[in-house]
Amino acid sequence: MNYALFLIVPPEPTGQPRDERMQQFLALAHRLATIKTRNEDVVQLHPDLWQIPLHSGLAFLAACVSETNSCESASYRVVFLPEKPDWIETSTPKLS
Repeated sequence: MNYALFLIVPPEPTGQPRDERMQQFLALAHRLATIKTRNEDVVQLHPDLWQIPLHSGLAFLAACVSETNSCESASYRVVFLPEKPDWIETSTPKLS
């Protein structure tokens, strides 16, 4: 396997305006985005989804697992892929 998609799964919404679990989830997503900036090869596809090349991003994947495990309000999913997914658009669309 050469790539991984790492997804943090948010908690179920409670409908409360200041949901503590959702605040923890958002803080987790922010921490992971901050850690991601140290690795140019990792692509953040969505605020809670990262494409990670394992040859250079294994430390980031480990940090994602560790950070998510320390957050009671979130869980994660990992999909390992043999090659870079060509079905994911990673370029920024140009606005006219």
